[in-house]
Amino acid sequence: MKRNASIVLTILLIVTVLPTAGVMAQDQEALKHCLSPLGLCDGTGATITIFSVSATCTGIASASGSWTVSGGANGAYFEYYVDGQRVQSEAKSGTGGSWVFRDGPYSLGTHTFEVKIYPMASGTICWSHGSSASRNFSVDPCPPTVSLTCRSIGHPTYECTGWVSGGASPYIPYWKLSNYPWYQRPGGSGPFTEQFVCKTKMQVSFKVWDENGQFSNTATAWCGPIPEP
Repeated sequence: MKRNASIVLTILLIVTVLPTAGVMAQDQEALKHCLSPLGLCDGTGATITIFSVSATCTGIASASGSWTVSGGANGAYFEYYVDGQRVQSEAKSGTGGSWVFRDGPYSLGTHTFEVKIYPMASGTICWSHGSSASRNFSVDPCPPTVSLTCRSIGHPTYECTGWVSGGASPYIPYWKLSNYPWYQRPGGSGPFTEQFVCKTKMQVSFKVWDENGQFSNTATAWCGPIPEP
């Protein structure tokens, strides 16, 4: 009699436990979902667009774009990456708008910028509902900067000196007098000096081409007698 009772009890235990274990295995994801904050992320989505990405020669990167969220989301969480490293993050409220990124300095060369967006629902970040966009930007060397002064060394001869900073030496100097064409002089590290015959007031222009393949700004100065007012 005791043996029969033991057999019945064992059968009852098997019948009770097995369906429960099966349900737990089958509904594991559902159980996980139920433990999230009331399923706030259900149906949410996000889109991100990059309008522009650029960088100054000093390595400061800038980017901008637009964003939208949907499916009941009322905000978005942003992560900004450069070359795979997260450098900034922020949260915005609403269902869409614009975003702006600025950071640096970064080294010379090509870099990859990426922005990731995740919808937010009542303060909950929906990590599995995000999207991203990426674009490359380049940091190029800064061009050289020049300045120019002219002085009389005995009328009508004037000596003009062009000064150079920045860029990459050696430089190739270019000169121009009034409406005459530009002409080139031998290169070097500067400063550069050139003499002009200026019987009347004339404008001297100066610029350089540097080793990085960039022109400087154009500097101007006057030579010749200043007309009486």
